[in-house]
Amino acid sequence: MIRVGIAAALLAACAACGGDDSSRLTPAEYAVELRHVGEMLQQVSNDSAEAFDKVGPSNVESGSAAFAPIEEMARRKADRIAALEPPEGLDDENAALAAALTDYADGLADLRRAFEGGSVPAIEKQLDVIFGGELSRRLSSAQKQLKRRGYPVDGSTVETVPTG
Repeated sequence: MIRVGIAAALLAACAACGGDDSSRLTPAEYAVELRHVGEMLQQVSNDSAEAFDKVGPSNVESGSAAFAPIEEMARRKADRIAALEPPEGLDDENAALAAALTDYADGLADLRRAFEGGSVPAIEKQLDVIFGGELSRRLSSAQKQLKRRGYPVDGSTVETVPTG
């Protein structure tokens, strides 16, 4: 009975003290997460090229099946980044990256739907939106913001881990 009382008191004390920064990632842990984002973006690029090689004028609709796993990979990474507690002072940059990745995944979903519709002009338009337009610029901007803070998002290993 005493153990239950002690456990309840500890639980109440933890609940009352509010959150602390112990759930935040260390700079090294965050750098690893961002490296994985860079690796995922490289994989998306490689997988997209492979998917395009498989899709031709006579089988445009097959692009939907080819891009479904690419979209899912991007969406999982966007959700993962959104759920992170980055090191202190990087909340805005992390949120910008998560939003850009989510929009990128949404763009891939729109591309998949364009493939399902079989319209080559719609596919070309969506490709421009993703790879040459606003989505690409927003993702690049989020990556640059983090790189300026010492956190590259390009799949490379961080030589010197930022300290804060």
